[in-house]
Amino acid sequence: MSRIPIRLRLTLAFTVVMAVVLAAMSFFVYARVDSALLASMDESLRSQSLDVSRLDRGRVDLDSAAGGGVAQVLRADGTIVSSDPPALPPLLSNPQLGQVLAGGRTFRSGPLPGLHERWRVLTEATTIRGRPAALLVAKSFVAKDQTLDHLLDELLIAGPLALVLAAVAGYGLAAAALRPVEAMRLRAEAISATTPGARLPEPAGRDEISRLAKTLNEMLVRLEAAFAHERRFVADASHELRTPLALLKTELDVALRRPRSNEELEQALRSASEETDRMTRLAEDLLLIGAGARGGTARCRRAPLLGCRWRSGPGAGSAAPRRARAQRGSGPTRAGARQSR
Repeated sequence: MSRIPIRLRLTLAFTVVMAVVLAAMSFFVYARVDSALLASMDESLRSQSLDVSRLDRGRVDLDSAAGGGVAQVLRADGTIVSSDPPALPPLLSNPQLGQVLAGGRTFRSGPLPGLHERWRVLTEATTIRGRPAALLVAKSFVAKDQTLDHLLDELLIAGPLALVLAAVAGYGLAAAALRPVEAMRLRAEAISATTPGARLPEPAGRDEISRLAKTLNEMLVRLEAAFAHERRFVADASHELRTPLALLKTELDVALRRPRSNEELEQALRSASEETDRMTRLAEDLLLIGAGARGGTARCRRAPLLGCRWRSGPGAGSAAPRRARAQRGSGPTRAGARQSR
């Protein structure tokens, strides 16, 4: 997963979320349409029951066949008073008929005897010429199912199409959001020690990427200051080491210029040993200064030569070399004195 580019990962996450949202919305729309259609069927059945209740001599005048519905009136003994369409068998069994006569208006869904479809059925008690009867009106689910099938087909076509468009838009947004990051990467790839002062482009605005570019540019400033300090440190170290080496070479050259007595040779070797010790202390102090420059703050504890206290900050690293250079004057004087011997 980590090898996949960020824009693709963002697009994939966005696509998954959009797929879940579209699926939930599709389910919600489908359920709402189903509920609305069922409510519409129930309202139609109530209207039909009112029409059937206004019977003229027990006849059903509903015109329900054209609307895909049926209506039937049954006496308490189960005989049919009227039926639309005609020639239908009794649509209620004796137990169901007894429940209708004993209860009020009820809705149910299911098959009807002699019919092969699913029906939405309304049953209620009524009277025919003063005698109790049961009224049944029903409407087929065919029209409702066809409407839901068409809606499902449209959702199955429009949903994936909308998901593809959302994925493309998400990829474009991710690419646009990461374009400043790519610009910073290309500029950072070109920055090196030979390009001082180069900075990363800072996008306009105050978003996270803009703050990142500003932070990285501040880091580049600190790194350039550290590199400049290291270069000054190397230059100062070279100057500081040159003086003891020159003195040591002068002492040896003077001792070898003409034959010397044992006392003079011993004195020359002692002087060379002193210069060697001085150079060793100088190297230790320079190493300590270098360690302090990397760690923040350091004290030159063994600094008979430098006699300094190093601090972090601008110009702090040059204090010790200046103190050491101030002591160079004694070296050549001693060498000249010995050379005169």
